[in-house]
Amino acid sequence: MDYGIVKYTRSVGSSFMVPGITNPVITYSGPGDVVAGGLNWWGLRAYSSRTVGSKAIRLRRDSDNAESDFSTRPSGDLDVTSIATFGIGASLFATTLYDQIGSIHLVQATTTSQPQLVLSGLGTRPVLRFTAAGQSSLATAGNVAQNQPMTVSWVAKRTGGAGVFHGVFLAGNGNWAGGFNPASGGIFMLASSEVDATGAEGSFHAVQSVLNGASSDLNIDGTANAGDAGTSAATGNVLEYSDKLFGNVLNGDSMELGWWPFAFSGGQSSSMSSNQHAYWGF
Repeated sequence: MDYGIVKYTRSVGSSFMVPGITNPVITYSGPGDVVAGGLNWWGLRAYSSRTVGSKAIRLRRDSDNAESDFSTRPSGDLDVTSIATFGIGASLFATTLYDQIGSIHLVQATTTSQPQLVLSGLGTRPVLRFTAAGQSSLATAGNVAQNQPMTVSWVAKRTGGAGVFHGVFLAGNGNWAGGFNPASGGIFMLASSEVDATGAEGSFHAVQSVLNGASSDLNIDGTANAGDAGTSAATGNVLEYSDKLFGNVLNGDSMELGWWPFAFSGGQSSSMSSNQHAYWGF
């Protein structure tokens, strides 16, 4: 007997639509959706709408040193609910930040040097907390090699310690680096020559370090700062998230780091900055 029951089905990846009812569709736009073609990318959200659900981070809880992997959700967010359940009141530290494009993961086996994951570090958003005292850093297992042009994109703030360098990234035996310089509010990048600009001290910044010789651009929160960063290639050493190798460890919070094998245009830098500000809410 037909009781007039209507069945609705949907395919994976589609939205479930019922006639006559408006259903919200969750959309996510990550860095890889803003500018495609990234080389490697690590962060506390999904690289792009195509990578949602991928492993993002491996965490250790300090109560018993148990470790577990965590992925991103369809919303693009890190699965903080599962992380909170795993943490059960313990402090959590990152042992691995997974490359969401390739297989060049950032790792830290020394427990005292692992950055802490703070679940509500920026409003309700998680952050990685690096400390100079703990010599916090994550690094690739092997050497990296990449010629210019190149763009390194990152989001971070320094929480104390102006007067020395605080590296957010280091690649190629110090040939390529960027982060906060000794000046209060100072931000820098270099590839054998240093380019400096300013951003409010103690605040988060979206930075696109466009390394392209004399046509370089240290783009801070969508504002271009042209300069000559030199022509060095990234060769001969690991890539680090926070510069422990040369003692310029970040004292502050950060959420994402990635690089692209080409120079962002001014429009691409502005669009990436807007995406980072909108997602993280700063």
